[in-house]
Amino acid sequence: MSGAKYIASRHTAWPTNDDLNLLRAGLLPDARAHASWDCWRAGTGGVADTASLRLLPLAEWNLRRVSGAVSAPGEPGFLETEWLRSERRTASAVSVLRQLEEAGVRPLALKGLALSHLFYPHPALRTMGDIDLLVQPEEFHRARRALETLGWRPVAAEPASRMGHLHGLAFARRGDPELDLHAHALLECCSPDADRGLFERAVSLELPGLLARTISPADHLLHVCVHGLRWSSAPAIHWASDATLILQRAGKQLDWSVLVAEARNRDLAFPLARALRMVRDELGAPVDEPALSELDCRSRGWRRKIEFQARIAPPSLLAGLFLHWCDFKRERRDASPLMRLFLFPGYLGEMWGLAGSWKVPLTAAKKSYARLKGRA
Repeated sequence: MSGAKYIASRHTAWPTNDDLNLLRAGLLPDARAHASWDCWRAGTGGVADTASLRLLPLAEWNLRRVSGAVSAPGEPGFLETEWLRSERRTASAVSVLRQLEEAGVRPLALKGLALSHLFYPHPALRTMGDIDLLVQPEEFHRARRALETLGWRPVAAEPASRMGHLHGLAFARRGDPELDLHAHALLECCSPDADRGLFERAVSLELPGLLARTISPADHLLHVCVHGLRWSSAPAIHWASDATLILQRAGKQLDWSVLVAEARNRDLAFPLARALRMVRDELGAPVDEPALSELDCRSRGWRRKIEFQARIAPPSLLAGLFLHWCDFKRERRDASPLMRLFLFPGYLGEMWGLAGSWKVPLTAAKKSYARLKGRA
């Protein structure tokens, strides 16, 4: 195995050695799955953290498939427990999608809801924490009004100045899982036309009692790789199982030229190439080598490497400012470099909910002091 090349500590979003063992337990088709499961239990004591819990139904199913039995704690097993939860959350998603359609809004399903029904052998094998829906930016406010009419409320208030730059907003309604309404598929790419191709390539998604829509396999692959390698206190290591199963099950429906073109246009070839190489080398996923070579050619430059390291690491003020700049550069790629420098303080002021850009230096200093104080 070439894991040493890729493995980092839990201080980044990159899968650890224990994560990779659990992923192999859930994805490898033979006795290696059991060996990986034993290694995972030896390395963790059989105790799953928040990130690992989401992979246990897949691991249990695969180990049962390989040998017909698995020694996993708890009765009923992780698979049976997740099966019931998955059915309830899918029913909630179908209900809200039907209600939105009646209100004239037809979004695209993202992440768990779509991936679990398209690429996993059974929806229960891919946990769904919330409902993720994508609408076009110009339809976001209409979709938001429709949700609020249906009883959904924003989880947190966002400054009005920030709304134009956000890639999504979380909503809650009693008795339902959280719903994330996205105006953009990726927070790294929030220009008005960033996701136009995703809607043009949209495909059907069969849900119980409803024919919905979702993004194409190539767009799913880009989305799970880039989104999954973003820092979180509970890293979304299931991105690697998502990517592997898309690659294994999409077949000719996966258009590699679309994948490369989207990564190039969004300047996201670097994280995508890293992700694809890892699932190829560590999980045996079938990756198109010419496409990977093309992505490598589009991954050169120190800025892309620094951005990648900043994305997968815990936040800091300096790294945060750099990532804001990277996001702003993509959002305003129509502007000249000089114009972007001129507009950037105003962008930060809007993101931070400030009354004017003149407050940006003072706010940055306060944020820096708070971080330093927190480390003391």
